[in-house]
Amino acid sequence: YRFAGERFCFSHRTSVLLALGYGLSTIAWFYSEDFMSEPATSLLILATVCLFMGLNAAQKNRNLRWAGALFGLGRTCRLAALVVVPGFLLYLVFAKEKALPWNIKSFILDAARFLVPIAFFICLIFLYNYVRFQNVFETGYEKGFGTGGWTGLLGIFFSPGKSVFLYNPLILVGCLALPVFFKTRNNIAWLFTWIVLIHLALFSSWHSWYGGTGWGPRLMLVALPYLSLPVGVLLERAKASAGIIAVLVLGILIQIPSVTVNVSRYYYDLRQQYQGQAHDLLLYSPAHSPLIGQVQQVGMMREVDDLGFFGQPCQRLDRRDRSVIVESEKQVVNHQGDRFVFGEIGLDAGQPQRQVKLVARTVAHPVDQHALSRAGAHADLVRILEPAPGEWAT
Repeated sequence: YRFAGERFCFSHRTSVLLALGYGLSTIAWFYSEDFMSEPATSLLILATVCLFMGLNAAQKNRNLRWAGALFGLGRTCRLAALVVVPGFLLYLVFAKEKALPWNIKSFILDAARFLVPIAFFICLIFLYNYVRFQNVFETGYEKGFGTGGWTGLLGIFFSPGKSVFLYNPLILVGCLALPVFFKTRNNIAWLFTWIVLIHLALFSSWHSWYGGTGWGPRLMLVALPYLSLPVGVLLERAKASAGIIAVLVLGILIQIPSVTVNVSRYYYDLRQQYQGQAHDLLLYSPAHSPLIGQVQQVGMMREVDDLGFFGQPCQRLDRRDRSVIVESEKQVVNHQGDRFVFGEIGLDAGQPQRQVKLVARTVAHPVDQHALSRAGAHADLVRILEPAPGEWAT
């Protein structure tokens, strides 16, 4: 909101819509509750861009130092984003005040103010690499690059399961706004374009260009602000606002299933059903896209909430009951990160039953009942609602 209002001088209404559009109508909503590196990387690069756009004579030196510090801190999250640096240096060359001639000495000093803090963090990363691998240049990611190529590029654009446009329809409007954006804000438009294209080239060449079992093309999250902010130049025009707001609402509807039910459920179900074919089906089959499968998962969760698992009431065993005997145990970690122990429980006055104990919750979310039943519990004998850690439930 502040970026749009202070740096682009957009109206309050446009700034609010842009903030809502990026925060709720793109995959940024899903990854806001995620511990991957992309959210922090996105924030720190965006802060760097914001500081670069405030390079007036009074604050330039301070802003460049802060920009370097924040960008360098971001490299501790994702080192590969160093590819953005040339774009910032070119911005220093072309974004100078028109009345002032270009001065090589001034450019070197400005570049040093930006690069020295980055160099400090790079040295820390080198030290960390040496401790881990006995090689300052070894990061653990070198072998994955160069294997994506056209598959990665076309996948990021058009894959039914990972297309950046399907998951973020607002950036289609951003692409349409670029010609106007270039006419009105040429220098920053080139910087935005560089950030988008260099990340696209980088991650399309990565073997896991789709970003693993996340929501949409996770790796491209860092580029989304620079395709969302240009939408503001069209929002300032009353004639285009209604259509853009409709696209914004569509994006929100697309994101809601991802924050309603854990996305791992659909990935797990697909693997259970199709085994080795699941990966390709998820990426390239429209019928098996997470955009459809996640909506189905929401329906399944509502069915469980309304009817109960197999319509049976939950029973909780009293841990003070000495007649409960654990005959055998098997620990299982499901795809949501919960640790469970399955045990064959013998009762003095009854038949042995299959029981389950929740050992530790790693994150706060509903228990994945389907994953539990498939991981080893018999579906007709086991029902889990929300057992407290250390308690047994039938």
